Amino acid sequence: MSIWNSPALNSRTDKQTVKLPEMIFGYFLGPLLVLSMTCVVATYYLTFYRTYDDIVASGKFLVLLPLISVIPMALANILVGIVLGKTRTRQGKARPFILVAGPLLLVSGIVMFIIPYFSMGFRMAWMAITYNLFAALANPVYSNAHYLMVSLSTRDLDARGKLSVVANIPAVAGNGLVSSIVMPAVLGWIKAGEALGEGYQVVQNRWQLVMGAFAVAAFIGCLPEDFFTRERITEEAIS
Repeated sequence: MSIWNSPALNSRTDKQTVKLPEMIFGYFLGPLLVLSMTCVVATYYLTFYRTYDDIVASGKFLVLLPLISVIPMALANILVGIVLGKTRTRQGKARPFILVAGPLLLVSGIVMFIIPYFSMGFRMAWMAITYNLFAALANPVYSNAHYLMVSLSTRDLDARGKLSVVANIPAVAGNGLVSSIVMPAVLGWIKAGEALGEGYQVVQNRWQLVMGAFAVAAFIGCLPEDFFTRERITEEAIS
């Protein structure tokens, strides 16, 4: 029996009706933790990379990295979409991928900001690989599954409409509140590390602490999103 058909992974929410815990934990709090992390990483990873003066001085790397990475990101989204479309488990089509995304977001969110201080070429390769681990693997796995959940949640159009409204709040909050308001305040603390006499080493350590916390939060957020949601439409098809 596939692990995704295990009763241990069954949804903790009501089989027939969308109720308040599903809205709060499955479509608001869980996604809020994840989307806050993905918004912050996508917005500030280049700010962190610019703390490496030799890489900044190399000129083109930090310009080319996001441009070239668009290709694997696009291919990954297509591939994940195809795999999601072909997935059939008693847990659903999308829910299993939310659970898979948790460890991927945790690992990628940490290793992107913990860069071994070897040669410049090694660090460039590390940045390229770990950034694409996040942008072309972890994020597409989560985002494709997450944005599919509402359409698979229920045939009750009124309940689905409410879920859609609730599900849109974390993306707005993650980008507008956390990334644009909370993080600028955190950046003040990070940059203050330069005054401690060890320059960018302290700044980089503070980046690692902050982004590690966001990565752990994203991992935690995937758990209630999986456990408190249900693909009632998918369950109909496989029952």
